[in-house]
Amino acid sequence: LQIWLEPAVNGLPPSYQQLSLTEEQKLGKLVLVASPEGGGPLKIHQDAQVLIGQVEAGGELVHRLQPGRKAWVHVVRGAATVNGQTLTSGDAAAVTGEPAVLLTGGDPNTEVLIFDLA
Repeated sequence: LQIWLEPAVNGLPPSYQQLSLTEEQKLGKLVLVASPEGGGPLKIHQDAQVLIGQVEAGGELVHRLQPGRKAWVHVVRGAATVNGQTLTSGDAAAVTGEPAVLLTGGDPNTEVLIFDLA
């Protein structure tokens, strides 16, 4: 899966980063993988955080959103309910005006990406 985020400023030199996580590192939790300086292991030039996680069937993961922030949730594989909406592999949902993203696994080892956005 390849993701592109538009940088906050123009004229930055292009860059490419890659990170591999084991299933054990992401199972049952959300892991911060990209953020502006000082955050996750991958640096992005945008007021955003990228998290990845795996949730088992019937399991739940929660990502709290600070006031005024929103999220984009992408189901990489499997199926999950995201704040009451069922999504399957390849589906995505915008979450706005909510205090949190609540994920409930619908399939074993469902994998999701959450983009926490300004």
